[in-house]
Amino acid sequence: MRFIEEKDWDSPPPALKKCVEKYGHKILTYDEKLRECCKNIKPDLEKIYHGKCAYCESSPGPSAAGEVEHYRPFKSYWWLVFEWSNLLFSCPTCNRKKSNKFPVKNEKRRITRPDYANLRVDSNALIEEEPLLLNPESDDPREHLVYLPYTGNKMEVCLQGTGIKGKTTIGVCDLNRAKLKENYKRQVDKIVNDIADKTTIIFSLIEKKLVQLEENHVYWFHIFYFNTFSQLKKLQDPENPNTYTQLGYHMYEQFDLFIVERLPRDEKIRIIIKRAFSLFKEGKLEDANFNMPDIKDFNFF
Repeated sequence: MRFIEEKDWDSPPPALKKCVEKYGHKILTYDEKLRECCKNIKPDLEKIYHGKCAYCESSPGPSAAGEVEHYRPFKSYWWLVFEWSNLLFSCPTCNRKKSNKFPVKNEKRRITRPDYANLRVDSNALIEEEPLLLNPESDDPREHLVYLPYTGNKMEVCLQGTGIKGKTTIGVCDLNRAKLKENYKRQVDKIVNDIADKTTIIFSLIEKKLVQLEENHVYWFHIFYFNTFSQLKKLQDPENPNTYTQLGYHMYEQFDLFIVERLPRDEKIRIIIKRAFSLFKEGKLEDANFNMPDIKDFNFF
């Protein structure tokens, strides 16, 4: 889950304006009218969310197209059905699991009838409900959720501190369902395995005296690690539809915990990898003049 900065609540798209003009704030069940409106609105939301779910950050893909999700469910908050600040982009699984759930801190403050002067999510009337579900457009998920390095086959989203919003969102949307945990682990393992494979090659070259890191380690670090480290950095890019950007952020910022600790417990190996990554973060591996030698010339197989 990541914070969405790209959406302007004051500038709803033309497709949504047409829905408001046509239906106003009438009570709509999820019938053909509402389905058609959601279909027309969805491309705008999908673009803002870069094709990824507001809650779990999965990319629904062509086989399970994303859906328009109502942060405050239309069944209980029907007057917000076309309110731009109340519409998110969601994968079918999170949308189904959340369904009509919308827990608030104090039920006595729940809004049960329309207040047409306070439609936006950040209006005083709606804020006073004190929602217990994170909204990625108004809450920064990093203040509530965190990814922790996994042990064994366990990789989960955990709480940042003791905030009830994070705990509630994990539970309501089932952010630690088996499929997601597999995807989280796969994203970490891909980087770990790539670094491990390249480190094996470097040590093979050292043993055959084809590489002397003491003399030109930056050159070799660039050749073997630059692309992998660059891929790791790009995992934080929200425009990349195939990544969990918050997980990518933690992997990059906590490199030792997420990556190094998953590698063989050989101090020499860890020193080399840590040094290479440190140089990368300092921008010292980005010399574009490096030329990759033909790997066949090394004859280490």
